[in-house]
Amino acid sequence: MLDARLSLALSMYEACDHGADIGTDHALLPCAALLQGIAGHMYLCDVSEKALQHARETVTRHHLTDRATLLCTDGLRGLPLGLDLISITGMGGITAGNILRARPEAIQNATLVLSAHRELPYLRQTLACLGFHLTREALALSGGRYYIVMQCKPGAQPWSEEALQYGSLLFEERTPLLEGYLTHCIHFHERAMAGAEKAGDDAALARLVPARDFYCQKRKELFP
Repeated sequence: MLDARLSLALSMYEACDHGADIGTDHALLPCAALLQGIAGHMYLCDVSEKALQHARETVTRHHLTDRATLLCTDGLRGLPLGLDLISITGMGGITAGNILRARPEAIQNATLVLSAHRELPYLRQTLACLGFHLTREALALSGGRYYIVMQCKPGAQPWSEEALQYGSLLFEERTPLLEGYLTHCIHFHERAMAGAEKAGDDAALARLVPARDFYCQKRKELFP
Protein backbone atom coordinates (compact mmCIF):
# COMPACT_ATOMS: atom_id res chain seq x y z
CA MET A 1 0.00 0.00 0.00
CA LEU A 2 2.79 2.43 0.91
CA ASP A 3 6.03 3.14 -0.91
CA ALA A 4 9.31 3.55 0.97
CA ARG A 5 8.79 7.28 1.57
CA LEU A 6 5.30 6.92 3.00
CA SER A 7 6.31 3.83 4.99
CA LEU A 8 9.03 5.88 6.64
CA ALA A 9 6.56 8.69 7.32
CA LEU A 10 4.15 6.20 8.90
CA SER A 11 6.94 4.94 11.17
CA MET A 12 7.18 8.49 12.52
CA TYR A 13 3.48 8.69 13.34
CA GLU A 14 2.76 8.37 17.05
CA ALA A 15 -0.43 7.12 18.65
CA CYS A 16 -2.96 9.95 18.51
CA ASP A 17 -6.67 10.57 18.98
CA HIS A 18 -6.97 13.16 16.22
CA GLY A 19 -4.54 13.83 13.40
CA ALA A 20 -4.49 15.44 9.97
CA ASP A 21 -2.76 14.79 6.67
CA ILE A 22 -2.32 17.89 4.51
CA GLY A 23 -2.15 17.46 0.74
CA THR A 24 -3.53 13.97 1.24
CA ASP A 25 -4.14 13.05 -2.43
CA HIS A 26 -5.03 9.32 -2.38
CA ALA A 27 -4.95 9.33 1.45
CA LEU A 28 -2.72 6.25 1.60
CA LEU A 29 -0.71 7.47 4.60
CA PRO A 30 -3.59 8.49 6.91
CA CYS A 31 -5.63 5.43 5.99
CA ALA A 32 -2.66 3.19 6.88
CA ALA A 33 -2.45 4.98 10.25
CA LEU A 34 -6.15 4.34 10.84
CA LEU A 35 -5.99 0.70 9.75
CA GLN A 36 -3.02 0.02 12.04
CA GLY A 37 -4.72 1.67 15.01
CA ILE A 38 -2.11 4.41 15.27
CA ALA A 39 -4.71 7.15 14.85
CA GLY A 40 -8.24 7.24 16.17
CA HIS A 41 -9.55 9.81 13.70
CA MET A 42 -7.87 11.57 10.77
CA TYR A 43 -8.69 14.73 8.86
CA LEU A 44 -7.79 14.27 5.19
CA CYS A 45 -7.15 17.67 3.62
CA ASP A 46 -6.45 18.75 0.06
CA VAL A 47 -6.96 21.92 -1.92
CA SER A 48 -8.11 19.84 -4.91
CA GLU A 49 -11.59 18.32 -5.16
CA LYS A 50 -10.18 15.75 -7.59
CA ALA A 51 -7.59 14.66 -5.06
CA LEU A 52 -10.25 14.43 -2.38
CA GLN A 53 -12.26 12.13 -4.61
CA HIS A 54 -9.25 9.83 -4.75
CA ALA A 55 -9.04 10.04 -0.95
CA ARG A 56 -12.75 9.30 -0.60
CA GLU A 57 -12.37 6.17 -2.70
CA THR A 58 -9.51 4.95 -0.50
CA VAL A 59 -11.49 5.65 2.67
CA THR A 60 -14.54 3.86 1.34
CA ARG A 61 -12.55 0.86 0.10
CA HIS A 62 -11.09 0.34 3.57
CA HIS A 63 -14.36 0.98 5.41
CA LEU A 64 -13.01 4.01 7.28
CA THR A 65 -15.78 6.53 6.63
CA ASP A 66 -16.63 6.81 10.33
CA ARG A 67 -13.01 7.60 11.27
CA ALA A 68 -12.01 9.99 8.49
CA THR A 69 -13.16 13.54 7.78
CA LEU A 70 -12.41 14.85 4.28
CA LEU A 71 -11.86 18.60 3.89
CA CYS A 72 -11.33 20.56 0.70
CA THR A 73 -9.23 23.33 2.18
CA ASP A 74 -6.03 25.29 1.68
CA GLY A 75 -3.43 24.05 4.13
CA LEU A 76 -4.54 24.04 7.76
CA ARG A 77 -7.60 26.24 7.28
CA GLY A 78 -10.79 24.77 8.67
CA LEU A 79 -9.08 22.25 10.93
CA PRO A 80 -9.96 22.16 14.64
CA LEU A 81 -7.36 23.22 17.17
CA GLY A 82 -5.72 20.72 19.47
CA LEU A 83 -4.70 18.10 16.92
CA ASP A 84 -2.16 15.56 18.19
CA LEU A 85 -0.37 14.94 14.89
CA ILE A 86 -0.09 16.64 11.50
CA SER A 87 1.68 15.27 8.45
CA ILE A 88 2.66 17.20 5.33
CA THR A 89 4.45 15.21 2.65
CA GLY A 90 4.83 15.31 -1.11
CA MET A 91 5.22 19.06 -1.67
CA GLY A 92 8.03 21.62 -1.75
CA GLY A 93 9.59 22.97 1.41
CA ILE A 94 8.45 26.54 0.78
CA THR A 95 4.84 25.44 0.30
CA ALA A 96 4.95 23.22 3.40
CA GLY A 97 6.67 25.93 5.45
CA ASN A 98 4.15 28.56 4.42
CA ILE A 99 1.29 26.24 5.37
CA LEU A 100 2.75 25.99 8.88
CA ARG A 101 3.41 29.73 9.10
CA ALA A 102 -0.12 30.61 8.00
CA ARG A 103 -1.81 29.05 11.04
CA PRO A 104 0.69 28.40 13.86
CA GLU A 105 -2.08 28.03 16.44
CA ALA A 106 -3.20 24.84 14.68
CA ILE A 107 0.14 23.09 15.23
CA GLN A 108 1.19 24.32 18.66
CA ASN A 109 0.59 20.99 20.43
CA ALA A 110 1.08 18.63 17.51
CA THR A 111 3.81 16.23 16.50
CA LEU A 112 4.75 17.06 12.91
CA VAL A 113 5.75 14.50 10.28
CA LEU A 114 7.21 16.30 7.28
CA SER A 115 8.83 15.48 3.97
CA ALA A 116 9.68 17.87 1.16
CA HIS A 117 11.33 17.12 -2.17
CA ARG A 118 13.10 20.50 -2.35
CA GLU A 119 13.71 23.72 -0.35
CA LEU A 120 14.38 21.87 2.91
CA PRO A 121 16.42 24.71 4.46
CA TYR A 122 13.37 26.96 4.29
CA LEU A 123 11.22 24.31 5.95
CA ARG A 124 13.76 23.79 8.73
CA GLN A 125 14.04 27.54 9.27
CA THR A 126 10.26 27.69 9.57
CA LEU A 127 10.29 24.97 12.21
CA ALA A 128 12.97 26.82 14.18
CA CYS A 129 11.02 30.08 13.98
CA LEU A 130 7.82 28.37 15.14
CA GLY A 131 9.56 26.83 18.17
CA PHE A 132 9.83 23.19 17.05
CA HIS A 133 12.76 20.86 17.48
CA LEU A 134 13.82 17.82 15.47
CA THR A 135 13.23 14.43 17.08
CA ARG A 136 13.77 12.06 14.14
CA GLU A 137 15.25 12.42 10.66
CA ALA A 138 15.81 9.62 8.17
CA LEU A 139 16.16 8.80 4.49
CA ALA A 140 13.96 6.92 2.07
CA LEU A 141 14.68 5.95 -1.52
CA SER A 142 11.58 5.75 -3.68
CA GLY A 143 11.26 5.83 -7.45
CA GLY A 144 14.99 6.41 -7.76
CA ARG A 145 14.80 9.58 -5.66
CA TYR A 146 16.03 10.28 -2.13
CA TYR A 147 13.65 11.79 0.40
CA ILE A 148 14.31 13.15 3.89
CA VAL A 149 11.49 12.57 6.38
CA MET A 150 11.43 14.48 9.66
CA GLN A 151 9.53 14.19 12.91
CA CYS A 152 9.39 17.43 14.94
CA LYS A 153 7.81 18.36 18.25
CA PRO A 154 6.93 21.60 20.03
CA GLY A 155 9.67 23.08 22.18
CA ALA A 156 12.35 25.45 20.99
CA GLN A 157 15.91 24.16 20.82
CA PRO A 158 18.86 25.69 18.98
CA TRP A 159 19.30 24.76 15.33
CA SER A 160 22.84 25.20 14.05
CA GLU A 161 23.38 26.73 10.62
CA GLU A 162 24.62 23.34 9.45
CA ALA A 163 21.48 21.62 10.71
CA LEU A 164 19.25 24.19 9.02
CA GLN A 165 21.03 23.78 5.71
CA TYR A 166 21.79 20.06 5.57
CA GLY A 167 20.09 18.24 8.44
CA SER A 168 21.54 16.79 11.64
CA LEU A 169 20.07 13.54 12.98
CA LEU A 170 20.24 12.27 9.42
CA PHE A 171 23.96 11.66 9.77
CA GLU A 172 23.90 9.66 13.01
CA GLU A 173 23.42 6.23 11.40
CA ARG A 174 25.96 4.95 8.89
CA THR A 175 23.55 3.16 6.57
CA PRO A 176 24.15 2.18 2.94
CA LEU A 177 21.29 4.50 2.05
CA LEU A 178 23.12 7.42 3.67
CA GLU A 179 26.31 6.65 1.76
CA GLY A 180 24.35 6.59 -1.49
CA TYR A 181 22.63 9.85 -0.59
CA LEU A 182 25.93 11.62 0.14
CA THR A 183 27.38 10.39 -3.15
CA HIS A 184 24.27 11.56 -4.98
CA CYS A 185 24.53 15.02 -3.37
CA ILE A 186 28.21 15.31 -4.33
CA HIS A 187 27.52 14.42 -7.96
CA PHE A 188 24.49 16.72 -8.09
CA HIS A 189 26.49 19.71 -6.86
CA GLU A 190 29.45 18.94 -9.09
CA ARG A 191 27.19 18.89 -12.15
CA ALA A 192 25.62 22.17 -11.05
CA MET A 193 29.09 23.66 -10.49
CA ALA A 194 30.15 22.68 -13.99
CA GLY A 195 27.10 24.43 -15.39
CA ALA A 196 27.74 27.53 -13.29
CA GLU A 197 31.38 27.65 -14.39
CA LYS A 198 30.35 27.39 -18.03
CA ALA A 199 27.84 30.20 -17.56
CA GLY A 200 30.28 32.34 -15.59
CA ASP A 201 27.84 32.45 -12.67
CA ASP A 202 30.11 33.27 -9.73
CA ALA A 203 27.18 33.75 -7.35
CA ALA A 204 25.93 30.23 -8.00
CA LEU A 205 29.42 28.82 -7.54
CA ALA A 206 29.71 30.60 -4.20
CA ARG A 207 26.61 28.70 -3.05
CA LEU A 208 27.43 25.35 -4.60
CA VAL A 209 31.07 24.86 -3.59
CA PRO A 210 30.50 24.92 0.22
CA ALA A 211 27.62 22.46 -0.16
CA ARG A 212 29.71 20.09 -2.28
CA ASP A 213 32.53 20.34 0.23
CA PHE A 214 30.16 19.59 3.12
CA TYR A 215 28.90 16.39 1.52
CA CYS A 216 32.43 15.32 0.58
CA GLN A 217 33.60 15.81 4.16
CA LYS A 218 30.60 13.95 5.60
CA ARG A 219 31.18 10.99 3.30
CA LYS A 220 34.84 10.93 4.26
CA GLU A 221 34.00 11.07 7.99
CA LEU A 222 31.25 8.46 7.94
CA PHE A 223 32.49 6.10 5.23
CA PRO A 224 36.30 6.25 5.24
